[in-house]
Amino acid sequence: LGTDLRKGHLNDVSDNYSRGFWTFGAVCNGTNYGSGVAAFMAGCAQQYWKGYGPFNLKNNIWEANVYGQDDWRPVDSLTLNLGLRYERVGAPKEKDHKVDYQYRTSDYIDPRLGFAYTPDWDRNRFLRALTGGSGKFSIRGGYGTFHGRLFQSIFSQGGANVRFNPPNAAFYQLIGDFTGLRGASPYNVSDPTNGFQFVPGPITGRIPGLTIINPNLKMPESRQFNLTFERQIFWQSRLRLSYIGTRAVNLLQYTFDNLPISPVYDPSSPFKVAADWMCAGTGQTINGVKIATTATCPNAVPIANNEISIRVPRTNDRRPNPNGSTNLVVNNGSKAWYNAAQLEWETGLYHGFQGRMTYTFSKDIDEGSEATFVGTGDINIFPPNERYKKGLSRMDNRHRFTLVGTYAFPWFQNRRDVVGAVLGGWQISAAARLASCGRRRFRWRWQRASGRCRSGLQRRLARQLSRRFAAKSS
Repeated sequence: LGTDLRKGHLNDVSDNYSRGFWTFGAVCNGTNYGSGVAAFMAGCAQQYWKGYGPFNLKNNIWEANVYGQDDWRPVDSLTLNLGLRYERVGAPKEKDHKVDYQYRTSDYIDPRLGFAYTPDWDRNRFLRALTGGSGKFSIRGGYGTFHGRLFQSIFSQGGANVRFNPPNAAFYQLIGDFTGLRGASPYNVSDPTNGFQFVPGPITGRIPGLTIINPNLKMPESRQFNLTFERQIFWQSRLRLSYIGTRAVNLLQYTFDNLPISPVYDPSSPFKVAADWMCAGTGQTINGVKIATTATCPNAVPIANNEISIRVPRTNDRRPNPNGSTNLVVNNGSKAWYNAAQLEWETGLYHGFQGRMTYTFSKDIDEGSEATFVGTGDINIFPPNERYKKGLSRMDNRHRFTLVGTYAFPWFQNRRDVVGAVLGGWQISAAARLASCGRRRFRWRWQRASGRCRSGLQRRLARQLSRRFAAKSS
């Protein structure tokens, strides 16, 4: 029996564009300047990000865990390990009430089970030959439910977090004509906000994008199980054949909210696509900004108040809440499945040498890799449709081979003087790992420690593009 009581204080500083962040591109506010440098020289910013709020937080975190575990040996050849763990994870609180983390305290019960069985099958000639006789063969297995923690990996980062939610903070991502902030202009490069001063309190203008936490957010859960057959063979070495499985549920995933509604897919939308969908709005003044002519749209083209075009997308007007922006919702929207078969040979100590050789064949599937910054480059934001979400994981490695060896030098092992202390007991170790990515090709390659591959969805897209290219070329 035991208990694990934790109370932590996380005081962190996470600046997020408090001094502003500019992006200059070739196309700025509908005008093609040819390059980002030319747009900068012309005084037009493509994007501007600005954060206001409490960059310094004092977070209080706590949890209380109680566990019990016991070994039971009903017969000489069987040992059972039974355990149960209760966890209560407290909702984080900011000491000065600068931030509301929006989710509640949660409770979990995690069972654990393990067994080790050494059969005595000497009476059967075939089984005795297969297992090597009494005491040389064992079967082991286990199951356990585990819950992770998510606070520091999600809410204490500089990007998607709740510290910039109103009323104590705001984070503006201005693009296009910068209508996301009243008075802002892409043509005032020195200060695109035109002197805006943030004052904590209710937002009077457009509400910036919010990070919304599901109030019923749970800790990520994994259910791990394994089964191993072990046989002792020559030189006291051991051969193991194992199955390893993991089922993960309640993994974090981001979804978007308050997105603009497309009249193409929603007939109930009050907006419609203009007849000249490419250039409608050119030469007009929309929301105080004049839409200049371009090489593609050299002439003025009128546009109705309920029409949209490439030049005048009316993004914010088409949102369910026109006074808001795109919100990021954090919830338990993802699952993962891992299955592996593993063959392992481990030598005993033979003239100072010990070695281990392992081959693993596995398959890793998920519904979008994890949502923190280390998953950058993968696709982890999906619509709520199971058909789009499930695919090979970014971390999927179908084949993995590992070789580890250690040799202890025999010199001066029995010396008890200074020479033995300095020159005796030395050993040399070496390790090699080979891994492959992808399910169709079996290509060994040296792999970095990250071990990450392209996701299944990315691989499918790559194959489709290559096929289309090949068809066009032929």
